[in-house]
Amino acid sequence: MANMDLYFLLVLVYQYKHLLEMPFKKNHESRFLPIESQSLDTKPLTLKLRPGIRDKIRSIPNWQSELRDTIEAWLQKKLDQTAQD
Repeated sequence: MANMDLYFLLVLVYQYKHLLEMPFKKNHESRFLPIESQSLDTKPLTLKLRPGIRDKIRSIPNWQSELRDTIEAWLQKKLDQTAQD
């Protein structure tokens, strides 16, 4: 009986395989398009914040892009200061 159940399950999966696939194929008109012009690093930077800061940051529209720009400007400033010393 278990073999029959397995066979039935495999037949169902094969018949309805199209429902299990990705909804948008490659180059579909409604696919996700990145906002950034440059690709992002695959390894995220993680840091712990004081309580409440995370929610305040996330309430700002387009916060990720703005935070990336701020971090890049801060990093360049620090590198310039280090080079002058």
